[in-house]
Amino acid sequence: MHNSKRLLNVYTIIKPEIEKLKKIGNTTPSLDCRILLSHVMGFSETIYSHENINISAEEITLFKKLIKDRYMGKPISRIISQKNFWKNTFKINENTLDPRPDSETIIEAILKHIPDKSKSCKILDLGSGSGCLGLSLINEYENSKVTFLDISKKSLQAVKANALKFDLYEKSKFVNLDWRNSDWQKNLLKLEKNIKFDLIVSNPPYIASNDIKNLQIEVKEYEPIIALDGGKDGLDAFRFIMPKINNLLKENGKIFIEIGKGQQNQVENSTRIKVVIPGHSYIMVGDVVRFQLPSKEPNKGEKVLYGYDEYHSGRYLISKLRHRLIRGEYKIVLELVKDSVMRNYENLRDQSYEVQEREDGSSKDIYELDDRLVSQRMGHHG
Repeated sequence: MHNSKRLLNVYTIIKPEIEKLKKIGNTTPSLDCRILLSHVMGFSETIYSHENINISAEEITLFKKLIKDRYMGKPISRIISQKNFWKNTFKINENTLDPRPDSETIIEAILKHIPDKSKSCKILDLGSGSGCLGLSLINEYENSKVTFLDISKKSLQAVKANALKFDLYEKSKFVNLDWRNSDWQKNLLKLEKNIKFDLIVSNPPYIASNDIKNLQIEVKEYEPIIALDGGKDGLDAFRFIMPKINNLLKENGKIFIEIGKGQQNQVENSTRIKVVIPGHSYIMVGDVVRFQLPSKEPNKGEKVLYGYDEYHSGRYLISKLRHRLIRGEYKIVLELVKDSVMRNYENLRDQSYEVQEREDGSSKDIYELDDRLVSQRMGHHG
């Protein structure tokens, strides 16, 4: 009979396929075979090698076909279109990044930051992919809601499927916007009726373009490049995202964002600058300055005039101040850290800068510094 099944031992079925995977250096051949066989059989749990199962010739043929895909380097998650993350198994597609254990540290950090799970939070999952971050959070914080923003409509389809799967659809909103467009933040707030967020979570692309070719085949051949490629230095997404964060977060809101290994100094330095101003200026450590830094790129349609660097321009907190005599002129050298990042970027919260109160108790002045006074940029990514 064509569809008849036989009772066979699992190990008998998978042993030849294990040997094939070993030949290409696969480090988990037995597990991979058992996962794929379980998928073919429609089992919710991964079967063990010692078990016996009723299996048809057609199911064995399909199993061997999936093993061939694995042999060619296709990840297990891409073959079965799902990946475990936190406490659930998420559906994925060709437009979503694979959920990774490293990103679970974001969930852990938020649970530590907000131990009260009854709290109601408005959450933005920025570049949501499969929705693993946002859905995991509203699964923990049952009184919260999340907005998923992604450039890909197909990615949002995966988010919707997962929200339905976990019975979280009513707590979810889905927005198709591109953060590379300058007005993405305004359009988002319009959709949100100008109600800002308590939390923003994001795992943006942060791999330098030239490093993509050095990634494992499983990553560079099967993951969506748009979710990996962070531009020349890996920090393009941060330049699009960070200038808009202040306008998206509530007063005490926080952003939890993933960065690549070894990028912490780059991210920190990209928010610090050094300026020299005339020595007669009355300015102190703890003051906040606001100014614009010129961009290396010309404004749209202009060949000579240069615009301003939105990522580096903005409000800065004076962290250090030195008085110097430079070429016979009295100057003040200021070292500053970007105020918006200090308040909202979680990875920098451990940086300590003493804010000195004035003796008269007056409020901090905001100084408008002309861009001509900027003598040096620290951490510039050209």
